[in-house]
Parts: sequence; structure tokens; C-alpha cells
Amino acid sequence: MFRIELGPLELIQWLAYLTIGALILYVYKYLNNDKQFTYLLPGYFAKSIGGFIFTMFYVFYYDGEGDTFFYYEGSLKLANIFWQSPKFYFDLMIANSHDAQAILKNGNEFIQMSATEEEWFMVRLISPLTILGLRTYLGVTFFMSFISFLGSYKIYQLMINIMGQERKKLIFIINFLIPSVLFWGSGLLKDTITLSCFYFFLFFMYQILILGKIRLRNIFFILLFGLIIFQLKAYILICLILWFFVVLFFVFIKKSKNPIVKFLMLPYLLVFVIGTGYSGLQLLLVKSDEYKSELILSKIEGYQSYHQSLGGSVYNLGQVEYTEIGLLKKFPQALNVSLFRPYPWESNTFMVLINSMESMILLFFLFYVLFKFKFSFFKELKNSPFLIGAFIFILIFSFFIGITSYNFGALSRFKLPIDAFSFFILYYIYVQKK
Repeated sequence: MFRIELGPLELIQWLAYLTIGALILYVYKYLNNDKQFTYLLPGYFAKSIGGFIFTMFYVFYYDGEGDTFFYYEGSLKLANIFWQSPKFYFDLMIANSHDAQAILKNGNEFIQMSATEEEWFMVRLISPLTILGLRTYLGVTFFMSFISFLGSYKIYQLMINIMGQERKKLIFIINFLIPSVLFWGSGLLKDTITLSCFYFFLFFMYQILILGKIRLRNIFFILLFGLIIFQLKAYILICLILWFFVVLFFVFIKKSKNPIVKFLMLPYLLVFVIGTGYSGLQLLLVKSDEYKSELILSKIEGYQSYHQSLGGSVYNLGQVEYTEIGLLKKFPQALNVSLFRPYPWESNTFMVLINSMESMILLFFLFYVLFKFKFSFFKELKNSPFLIGAFIFILIFSFFIGITSYNFGALSRFKLPIDAFSFFILYYIYVQKK
């Protein structure tokens, strides 16, 4: 079994990286002298400590088991190949998983995480970080935490743009201090990369659709981060495309001042947005073997069996009929489990208990907002096309992960993209009404 040893040298290395990063950010903040950088260093330290705790937990509690170690092992072998034969390394970096198998075999090498495109893409993606991290697990984790920090700070800036500087303290808490996001979104996992790219995608989408900054740079970054998400977790991109076109639709509606013109253009605009979005989704589904419509139902059934076989904190939604209509009937239960479960009495581990506390806070906050403001909930949302898209994204994404996870441990990782926005939407409504 592949094992990781953490000694004094690795800890000193991590502290050195942490100090250098802090000094660079401090100088950057000092030179810019902008109020929006108030929480730059606290956010950096929060993510770095989150990654460190993740490392300690997996090394000493899980004792070398889990995807994180398989990804590290694969990237470590690539890093070793880089120092031995740069040409061999770059041949592997541009090869797909099928070709990589043959190249590795010819070089008498074996990388476990090269069997599927998603796994192989992840190994290649983090191999430069392994080189920068001097081939240590804690060094790689530091750079993963830094990537997570950059993404979270972008979405922090986006939320500040929506609500203003006077709300920055609670917005910082929403983005950096939710325990499950801090833990699962700062370590060496696919979830860290996809969450950060998800945040970057939204930031540049906001620049284009809401602020009207239709620049080549912004378009390039949307395509870049969308591609990375597609390679690692395509279902997130499918839901993001829907968010994009929902925002586009409501931006056009909001900008039209003449009610007659708005009424006349509404059906045409609706057809255009739905048609364009549907075409994009079809293209995405055709290009991805994993998400072809004829396979998705059987895959969902397989996810249930697999995640329940993991044991531990499993849940079920009752008898499920694996057809389109059968799955839609489970929409309320799937939405509830994604947003408001596990309940406290369902917690049998410390991590699940933390998730339960987060879910209960969200549930009580929702009850408070609904009780205090009644049905003006949606009235306030209609003023922000971006948050209308976020609300619809949360509903659809929650259904998808709720119907496929069947394990609270897996669910806590899958739901990372909706955690911050679930709290932010309620906070936005509360502030607007106040």
C-alpha cells in the first residue's frame, strides 16, 4: 500500500510556503490599499489551515486510504518522470488516458489513476503542483489550498459587488468559514479544483452578463474554467449552462423599459434562450460518454448501490423507480436531503455532525426569512437576475446530487457548489427587506 510519511521537514516546508504566500499577499494588499482586500489574508490563512487539517485527518485517521492519495501517487510518478525525462513527461501530459496506458507500458511505468479520462486529467492537472511542492503531499496540498483561496476570493468579490462593502464580514464568513466547504474544498481532491473553477466561472459570467464587460479576456476564462469543470465533473457544467441562460433571459427582460415591447419580445426571447441552452446541453451530452441520456438512468441506479455499499452514514429516499417520471417524483425528498439533512439524530460521525449543524442553521434561517417576510421572498429575488439563476441552479443541482449520493459523506462533498449560495440568497433577501 502507498503510504505517506509526514515529518518535521514537510512541516517546515509547509510553514515556509505559508509565510512566503502571506508576505506576497500583504505586499499586494499594501500596494492596492483597497477596502475589498480587508479579508485577503484571513481568507488565505483560513484556506491554508483547512488544507492542513484535511491532510492531518487523511494521513492519521484514514491511514493512507482515499482518492486523495491515489491522485498524489499518480502525480508523484509524473513529477519523477519530469526530472528523469522531460520529453517522456510532456508526451504523457498531452496524451489521453488510452494513449497514456500504452506510453506508460512502453516506459515500464504504471499509474493507477490513468484508467479513465477524469482521473487521468486530474493527475496531469496536479502534477505541476507536485513539482512546485517539491514532491511532498503537504506541499501539493498547500498549492491546492491556494487555488481554493483564489476561487473563494473571486466569489467573495462578486457577492460584495451585489451587496456592498458594509456586508463584507458576513459575506467573508459565508465564503470562507463554512466548515464542510473549508475541509472538503481545500485539500487534494477533485472537489477543490471544480469548486474553485466553478467560482471563477461565475465571476467572469457576472462580469459579462451583469456588468456588461464583454471582453475577450472574460470570454476566454469562462471557456477555460468551463473546460476544466467538464473534464472533471461534467454535471456541474450542465447545471452552470442552465444558470447562464437563465441570467441572460432575465437580464434582457430587466433592461427592456417599455412594457409593450417587453410583452412582445418575451416569447421570442424565451424560445431563443431555451433553444440555445438546449442545443448547448445536447452538444455537451453527445461529447461526454458518461452523461449520455441513454446511460444516465442506469448510472443513477448504480450510484445508489455503490454509495450505500460504502456503509457509514447512508440514507435512502424510499422506493425509487428509475425512469424520468419516477425520479421526478422524488424531487421533494432529494431537495430536502441535499439542503437540510443529515438531521442531528442521523449523525454517527464527527464530520456528519458538523454537516448536520450547517443544515440546521440553513433550515432555521430559511424558516426565519419565510416567517418574517412571507411571500416577498421571490419579490426580492426578481430584482437580481444573477440570484434568480442561482436559485434555480440550487434547486436542480440539489435534486441531482440528492438522487445520486445515498451517503451523507459523499453528499457533503458533492454539495459544495451550493453551500455558500444557499446562505447568501437568504442573507440577500433578509438585507433587502431590512
